[in-house]
Amino acid sequence: MVTRQRCAFALTLGLLGGCGLIVDTNGLSGGGPDTASEAEAGTPNVEPPAPDAQADSTFDASVPYCASRTNALFCDDFDRTTPLAALWDSTTLPGDIGMIASSYYDSAPSSLALVADAAAAPLAYLSLRKVVPVGSSAVTFRFHFRTDRAGNGPSVIQFKYDSGFGYYAYLGETMNVRVGGPVPETNVGNALIGVNRWRLIEFLLEPPAVTGAGYGRLTVKVDGAEAIAPLALDPAANAYFTTNAAIDVGILYLPSGSWSGWLDDVEIESKP
Repeated sequence: MVTRQRCAFALTLGLLGGCGLIVDTNGLSGGGPDTASEAEAGTPNVEPPAPDAQADSTFDASVPYCASRTNALFCDDFDRTTPLAALWDSTTLPGDIGMIASSYYDSAPSSLALVADAAAAPLAYLSLRKVVPVGSSAVTFRFHFRTDRAGNGPSVIQFKYDSGFGYYAYLGETMNVRVGGPVPETNVGNALIGVNRWRLIEFLLEPPAVTGAGYGRLTVKVDGAEAIAPLALDPAANAYFTTNAAIDVGILYLPSGSWSGWLDDVEIESKP
C-alpha cells in the first residue's frame, strides 16, 4: 500500500515597516534575529546590478521554463497574463505588491514583482498556496528569488517550513543563516543572500518513511550548496507529513530604504 500525503506549499511574503523587527508570517510561530547576530555578520557584500533582464537570466529565453519541467508536480514561471488564481489554490494579493512584470526574470519573459516602500504601513502579505498530493517519497520545493533595494535598507529573508511547529530559517545580507522552531535558535552558517542577482532556493523535505529514523528531515540549499544541513524535525510533527505540511517563504524588510524583489520559476517535485 502506498501512503499518500498532501503537502500544502505556501509562499508568504511579509513587507514590514519598522526598525529591527522580524514578524512571523501567516500567524505561525517564529522568532527574529538579535543584535549580536546582526553585528556578527558584518557589512553586506552588495553586488552590482545586472545591466538588463536578459543578462541577469540563467535560462535560455527561448525555452519556457515550466514547459520543460515534465516531471514536476507543480510549476509556475509567471510567464503569462492569466490571474495567479488560475494555477494556485488560494492567493492573498493586497494592493499592488504582487504583479506579473518583465523588468527582471529568471526565465523569460516575466516574473512576480514585489515592491515595498519604506514609508508603507501597515504590514502586508503576499501569499500563494498550493496543495499537491504526493506519495511517500521526499519532496523538493524550489524557486528563484532576486532582491534589490534603494538606499541603505538591509534585506532579511525568512524561509519557513511549517510542520505545525513553525520551523524556520533566516538567510539575509546582514546576518548569519539561522534556524529555529521548537528548539532554541542557532546560527549555522554565513549570510548567503546578496542583492541584485538571482538565487536558487531549495527545500528538501524527507518524511519519516524516507529517513527511517522515526522523524522527518529538512534541508535548505542556496544555489546548490547546503545552507542548512539536514535538520531533524521534532517527532511530534510526524503526523503532519500525512495531512498538511507547508512551506512559507516570508520576505521581511528591515527598512531605511525602499525594497523590491522578484520571484520566478516555482516548482514542486517528488524525489525518488
